[in-house]
Amino acid sequence: MQGPLVPEIDVLINGARVPAKVLECLQEVAVEDSVELPSMFTFAISSWDAVHLNPSWVDDDRFSVGNVVDIRMGWGDKLSSLIIGEITALEAEFTGSALPLLNVRGYDRRHRLQRGRKTRTFLQKKDSDIAAQIGDRQQRQLGLRSASRSDGLGIPSRARAPHRLRGHCERQDHAVPADRKRAA
Repeated sequence: MQGPLVPEIDVLINGARVPAKVLECLQEVAVEDSVELPSMFTFAISSWDAVHLNPSWVDDDRFSVGNVVDIRMGWGDKLSSLIIGEITALEAEFTGSALPLLNVRGYDRRHRLQRGRKTRTFLQKKDSDIAAQIGDRQQRQLGLRSASRSDGLGIPSRARAPHRLRGHCERQDHAVPADRKRAA
């Protein structure tokens, strides 16, 4: 017997499944996965309460900026997570030819690494130490995990030794490890 041709989709917000009523209103889901940039998601929900004749979902706390979203897709009960991110924007869309929509947009937590540019120097630090220092700061301030490695795997041997002085001018945190990898 052939399975369904259209995949199942599920949305969890702050670890809880959204009600079936929300999934029934789901019009569109998009996930853009990237290695170099933060991955992004959007989903659109028809936002009209026909009983009360006013927009629905727009003021629902579930869709507050900062809430964690897990979008899952698959067939039957075998759903896999496509992205875990946080809501960064809400957009109400009103047109004369369709029901109002609530567009929910968000990014994985790597978007936090793009906040602001910094100039800094590192004295007597290996590339792995520089990555760990940036990761530790992000972990403390933004709740991110540091995934730096001190074993130098993937980095040429000449880059494993401490640098006398390494400077980064006007760089975002996400760019520093990539710059070091290219320079090695």
